[in-house]
Amino acid sequence: MTAWREQTVPLITPDTGTLKGDLEAIIAAIPDFDEVARQQMAVLVGLAAAASRHPELRAALADNLLARPRRLLRDVLHRAVLRGEIAADRDLELLPDVVIGLNVLQIMLGETPDRKHASRVLNTIIYPLVTQSNL
Repeated sequence: MTAWREQTVPLITPDTGTLKGDLEAIIAAIPDFDEVARQQMAVLVGLAAAASRHPELRAALADNLLARPRRLLRDVLHRAVLRGEIAADRDLELLPDVVIGLNVLQIMLGETPDRKHASRVLNTIIYPLVTQSNL
């Protein structure tokens, strides 16, 4: 799964100079998924279900498949805080898991978390949430 993921969706943290630009770069990096990719995503859901009952598998899933996308989004958000685009006191810890959770839900519903889905999540949920000043 890890090798497939690395080949299909290489996770390179963008640094365009703005949060909006970084989110758009993440969206642009999402490939067009073929049927093999859809099948691999279904395997991932099966692994996640099995991981809920097996601590070693859960640790492997967290370390090998979830850590990098979490880190990528955390890094993008942290840079936005440093640039003043996000308030320094904003709690951002759960946001990577929100994105991952919505992707897993998309897969469970038989859909692919493609660019359109990523754009909806990042542009209509994450970006407004972190940049809104009255939260």
